[in-house]
Amino acid sequence: MSPDLVIWIASTAAMSLVMLGLGIAIGRRITQSHAPLETDPEISPEISPEVSPLANPDGRARTALPMHQAHLEKPSKSTNSSDDQAPFASIRRGVPLASPLSDARGVRLEDVQQQLCEAEHRIGIQAKQIQEYFQEARTDELTGLLNRRAIEQIAEAEIKKGISTDNPLVIALLDVDHFKGINDRFGHAAGDATLQEVAKFLRQVLPVNANVARFGGEEFAILLRSNLTLASAQLEEIRHGIAQQTLLLDQQSISFTVSIGACQVQSDQRFASAMKNADEALYRAKRRGKNRLMTSD
Repeated sequence: MSPDLVIWIASTAAMSLVMLGLGIAIGRRITQSHAPLETDPEISPEISPEVSPLANPDGRARTALPMHQAHLEKPSKSTNSSDDQAPFASIRRGVPLASPLSDARGVRLEDVQQQLCEAEHRIGIQAKQIQEYFQEARTDELTGLLNRRAIEQIAEAEIKKGISTDNPLVIALLDVDHFKGINDRFGHAAGDATLQEVAKFLRQVLPVNANVARFGGEEFAILLRSNLTLASAQLEEIRHGIAQQTLLLDQQSISFTVSIGACQVQSDQRFASAMKNADEALYRAKRRGKNRLMTSD
């Protein structure tokens, strides 16, 4: 799968995730708006059909009051009779008017909450998939290192942070020598195993603040927050260490070396210009016999 296709898929999935999250937020708002209210019988009594009788206790007819006024009516005289207090008994008990299980349209709130839980579960799955898509778009499948797109983005970001004497940046290009000969003699599986062995070695020996990527083919790119003198010492150790490695594959012993070109990025330099300098230094290393390190002036 190409990086552009993976990024398009991840962007589409991210948009779907945003729309689903918006739906969940609206659903929660609806659920909260239909939640039953707690009633304090002493402060805000619930209305009961017993509150608005159509006749007075003496049997005389009277005009019925609206329900929102009926519960406020007081008896004409105070009494301790249970019969006189009967119309207000349901008020003190706080009888609910409607079932909390559904709203006015008959939608069960339990169903809404269940749908929200299912939507949240789907969001979690889609978020994980999006993370995997972006990871795939930035990772070289064969070696597990960053790919060219990712290292270029990181380099641009590092340059924007600023280049100075106290905060230098070195870009290095490392190329496996005689790689075509390895493929021709031992097969492409041996070539792939060689690249994987180089990637493994680079991960083990590079400092934590370094970034390394498979830049293309048998070429690797390295970013070091260091000056050229210190970086050259580290890169020389890498070159020497790789030359000491032996790859055993199908009862065959494969040895290989690398050539390295390095450049210190200048404060006013663009990434493309720095990469060109590193590439020219690598070319000089190849011309002078391979298995060596050259730096850009």
